Amino acid sequence: MKRYRRPPALGPGNRLPTNDNVHEPVLHPPSNVTEEQRTDPPALAPTPAPPKKPKRTDPPALAPTPAPPKKPKSTPSPTMGERHKLHNANDVRALQSEIKHVRDSIENEFPGILASQEKLEEKNREAIFVDGEEIKLIEKLVRIILDAEPLTISFGGMSDVAGHGNFFEDSYPIVFHEMMKPVFTAAGLENFVVRNQAMGGIPSYPHSLCMGTMLGDDADIVVWDFRMVERDPFLSELFLRQALMLPRQPAVMFKRSSTIRGFIKEYRGFGTHVIDETDLIKNLEQDFPDTAEKLDKSIHCDIEKAKTRAVQHPQLFTEDYTFDECPCPGQVKWHSGFMIQRVRAAQLALVYLRFMEDASKQVIDILKGKKDRPADPPQYVLPEVVEKGEECKEFCYDRFDCASSWTPHTGFSLEDVIVDEGHHVEGNTRWELRYPSSKEEKEVAKGHSKCNYKDGKLGYYGDGNSGWIFFELQFEADNLHNADDKRMVGFCGDVNKDWFEDGSVLVLINQEDVAVYLDEWLTVGTLGVRTVCFATDRAVNEIGENELGFRVMEFDIQMSITHIFWT
Repeated sequence: MKRYRRPPALGPGNRLPTNDNVHEPVLHPPSNVTEEQRTDPPALAPTPAPPKKPKRTDPPALAPTPAPPKKPKSTPSPTMGERHKLHNANDVRALQSEIKHVRDSIENEFPGILASQEKLEEKNREAIFVDGEEIKLIEKLVRIILDAEPLTISFGGMSDVAGHGNFFEDSYPIVFHEMMKPVFTAAGLENFVVRNQAMGGIPSYPHSLCMGTMLGDDADIVVWDFRMVERDPFLSELFLRQALMLPRQPAVMFKRSSTIRGFIKEYRGFGTHVIDETDLIKNLEQDFPDTAEKLDKSIHCDIEKAKTRAVQHPQLFTEDYTFDECPCPGQVKWHSGFMIQRVRAAQLALVYLRFMEDASKQVIDILKGKKDRPADPPQYVLPEVVEKGEECKEFCYDRFDCASSWTPHTGFSLEDVIVDEGHHVEGNTRWELRYPSSKEEKEVAKGHSKCNYKDGKLGYYGDGNSGWIFFELQFEADNLHNADDKRMVGFCGDVNKDWFEDGSVLVLINQEDVAVYLDEWLTVGTLGVRTVCFATDRAVNEIGENELGFRVMEFDIQMSITHIFWT
């Protein structure tokens, strides 16, 4: 029986480990570095034998120790716990020089973007922040700089964010990382991580239910960008609530404000903000038409990069590739071209460059004793749910551990918790881990191999011939996230509640049939994907192992499991 280890509790200085399930972003070399140019490090020279010790002689008389010179007045050196690089005004000037360099580079690439962004913010300051939330985000950056902690930004979103129609490394989260990396390094934040966890064709739920698994328990900033597939304010509010329950209480960035206007002012204190490129592009079109022309939406991926990759990896381009078209799947009008992706990244960078300027000044004032370190925020108390479109159940107030077969994710996969041997039946399970269709499987393979896509909607599929499938969940004494101290187990997939009620599908928890006790949660669907979640506390052990099993009893029924969650 396969076992798994629960990830360690996260806090300051304790981040997610690197493993095969963790998507580490920006692993690609610069576009001018080929696979062949990357070489292994040279072999180490043999260690020379230590020199023979000289014969011992009496030491010469020591000269009198001169008095140490008087130290000029300067900023105090960092003490233990203050491992930052910004120790004095010179360090701040170096950081500000890097900020200016990045800002100038962005302006050179997109002439007029600085003026266009300033015009946007002057017209509507709340286009970015609401009620002083800017201060809270800057204070968060100050604490991270002072403690020299990693800074992790996780993006959740749909296919356009995942880079479909472009190369993955040209998606705007990854370009943003490339633009901002020198600045955060100059501030002492060498471990600046951006995760692009976007996936084609889904809204924010059930990702929000499995926030820690899908986006990372160590996220400092979480980004919502489901602008084309989510119109329900309730789902957007649920995403924000689940993000605020993550261990590091991240700030949340929304890429559109349309679904959050009704509730956003009730969630103050953690730097929630909106960065929307729509008006920026309008300003460029109005005032800087030559720059706007560069953002031709009909141009998808970088053709020059495509040509280079085809030469370097001919085995991937065997389909009469003509070298004048983009090989990446997703060439549709609602997927942005690579220049739109770059201007989105540039806008994010301009906003965060300003944050870093303000944060660096505060750090120096703190080191000089002119200002106190910003206090850690108190444990957040969630307000009542504002949007009343759906019945609010445990998912509104509790956070969950989760395993999912959808990728990318940072936590458990369903393969980590499946019981390998048949357990209650002879042989291995006959449920299949696969994509919803052979057509989707082919498209995913093409996108992954040619364009470095990371996302895929795998699931365990079973029918009347598949027998049982079992998953083992380990409940520990310290992992209860439920506000009512109640253990629960749940799952999501393409299933129908009627199947549980009429016995067409059996669901066991610790060998007890709980199908009729399942509580139906939310149902979402978009672009051919339908997901329903169910949960129960029936027969759940408080501590130790809990086993969840499924069997389809009717031959004309097929179901899938994509997420399992517990608390």
